[in-house]
Amino acid sequence: MSQYVEGGAVAPRPVLEIIKQPLYDTVSVPTGATTSSFFSQPVGSADPGAAVGVKTFSETNLRRAGALATPQQFDIYAISLKYRANIVRVDHTAFQNGAVATQAGANYNLEIGQKSYLRVKLDTIPQDTSQVVDALTVAADAVHSGWSLHSNVFDVSIPEELFDPMTGRTFLTGRRVPIHLPSEQQFANTLEYVGGITLTGSPGGPAAAERITSNLWGCLKREVQ
Repeated sequence: MSQYVEGGAVAPRPVLEIIKQPLYDTVSVPTGATTSSFFSQPVGSADPGAAVGVKTFSETNLRRAGALATPQQFDIYAISLKYRANIVRVDHTAFQNGAVATQAGANYNLEIGQKSYLRVKLDTIPQDTSQVVDALTVAADAVHSGWSLHSNVFDVSIPEELFDPMTGRTFLTGRRVPIHLPSEQQFANTLEYVGGITLTGSPGGPAAAERITSNLWGCLKREVQ
């Protein structure tokens, strides 16, 4: 254990290690839904859409609803979405457009505390490699190709800038600054389907519903294991 001085007293502070892995969560989206909320149900929560009826590490790696327990922290460098394998084309289109009848649109939102760090149209967010199936012709094509960690992500990090008092100029360091998620801080990741979403369901899945996974790519800081 390392130590630090706080108020004149020496207090223990856990030694943290850094591992590269995403935070991820999978939810069911029934037809007619207006929102989807990720990271609100941790491992062990009831999930009728999961294979065993509760969330396991196949669905999420979050252990606490909407927050990381002390001393865990997470640095978010990029985000992506993963639709169910073999999602039918009409359902994939619905996710991008929201209410199909009105083409009202669908939105992606990432909040930490009371601050929104990203709010964009849903079709801005890349998706992991998957197949879209045409229900009429039974033909399939890849929506996006490539290994998601390498290419199919939306980069939310920003270039680091430092001010040089000697020259009075600002320069780039070459380092990328992530969105930082501290311990115990509530966060929320939601999709909004304006006007509601109409779904038919994919082959092998429940009728009139889909499954979708949100990935927050980055580095987890935790106690040394």
